Amino acid sequence: MAIDFAQESLDAALERSEYDPHVPAFFGWLGVTMYLDHDTVFDALEAIRNLSAGGSHLVFDYLDSDAFDPSKSSQSMQEAVGNQGTFESWTPGFDPKALETELSRIGFGVREDVSHQETEARYFRERSDGYHAMEHAHFVWAVVE
Repeated sequence: MAIDFAQESLDAALERSEYDPHVPAFFGWLGVTMYLDHDTVFDALEAIRNLSAGGSHLVFDYLDSDAFDPSKSSQSMQEAVGNQGTFESWTPGFDPKALETELSRIGFGVREDVSHQETEARYFRERSDGYHAMEHAHFVWAVVE
């Protein structure tokens, strides 16, 4: 289901779908948070929590806040986060330590927050094609409690 978070709430989008809030669901929310401000992200996360049965799962990705600090990220990352041309610009990321607390406060239990270093170790270490995990990218798996 497509949604423009600047134009429509997640609640409204789910109401126009066949979504059943009484059945545990899986939400895959990849490639979204880096384009939204903090409040919009948490409005959507709270909507997922409020509209989901206990035991529903959520997977999303985000950039940690170090991606936006020139002293903590590579030149190529600085070019990516500062891109004002072809793509929409990215919004400041999240502090991984604070994110788990924020998610817990709204009713999610974080099962895993996989850093780019862990993604690199798990999935890219044996590759010979030059591909690597994206610097400062995290993947979160959370469950509605």
